[in-house]
Amino acid sequence: MRSASLMAVAAAVSVLTSACATLDGARAPSRHEAAAARAQPTPTASCINQPVAPAPLSEEVGVYRAGPLTLAAGDDLAQHPAEWPGRRTSGSQAIAVLAGGRPMVLSVDRSSRTQFSLRYTPTGPGHASPELSDGTATVRFPACGRRLHRYYGEILFRGTGCARLHVTALARAPIPMPIPIGNTLRGCPTPRPLSPLARSALPYLGVHCPQPNSIACDRVGVGVHMSRAATLMVVQVAGRLVTLSPPTAPRDDLWLGDLFDAGLRHGALTIHIPRQTHFWTGTPAVYPRVRVTAFFANGTATSLTRTVQLHPRFG
Repeated sequence: MRSASLMAVAAAVSVLTSACATLDGARAPSRHEAAAARAQPTPTASCINQPVAPAPLSEEVGVYRAGPLTLAAGDDLAQHPAEWPGRRTSGSQAIAVLAGGRPMVLSVDRSSRTQFSLRYTPTGPGHASPELSDGTATVRFPACGRRLHRYYGEILFRGTGCARLHVTALARAPIPMPIPIGNTLRGCPTPRPLSPLARSALPYLGVHCPQPNSIACDRVGVGVHMSRAATLMVVQVAGRLVTLSPPTAPRDDLWLGDLFDAGLRHGALTIHIPRQTHFWTGTPAVYPRVRVTAFFANGTATSLTRTVQLHPRFG
């Protein structure tokens, strides 16, 4: 799934119940406004069946999970381009997937490094663009009487850094859902230096083009086997962040991601082959430096830094 596939279903989707909060407003709320906001009921997503894609899928990018709730955006926000001129708000369609029989509340920490907002309730007709500036900091996702339910909506953001979200069930401790935006982990939990990841968490890197041994697509696949239950896995490859999507099959421990516009011709991952060819068999060898960082439900993080080999094929 990519943003284009999500856009294709947008016209057929209607989400009920409304609540607004302006993302672009720079003024902090007053004490009276904050108290009034707390007194308002939490906006609730609709249980009406929606013709959305069966997200998340294996090898899909832009997937963020915290406990039973998953956001599937179709775009790796860590690879999102730098903030647009004029401090313009960016956004993406995002399907929320709730598993289990408990309702969950997704909320945005206002102290995040980047501004982030949710839109799973409508603000009126004609609002189908991902560039909206209206949204809410909290959304309740009801269980809808099903073991699995999908909600269509949008996420809105501005700036770079780690957007910190929380998933909460009644009488349960919140589960963090950090979302890195714009090639930086500023604002994310700091990895503990005394508890590094094991060497088994080192990533496999391989050129991920449709044609075998071709580098023409300029894309590198990243895979990490992670046996510990993490909420987020990111890999920095030669200075570029890749957010890995969690496993979708039971007992699977493989997290997957793709580095787009990797720079296989010109950049930190340059492969020195003749200009007139796009085919590479692994020689000359390329050894980028990588840093794997895992984030956990208790709010901690740990990492591992090594040099690994780039392979001519992925998968």
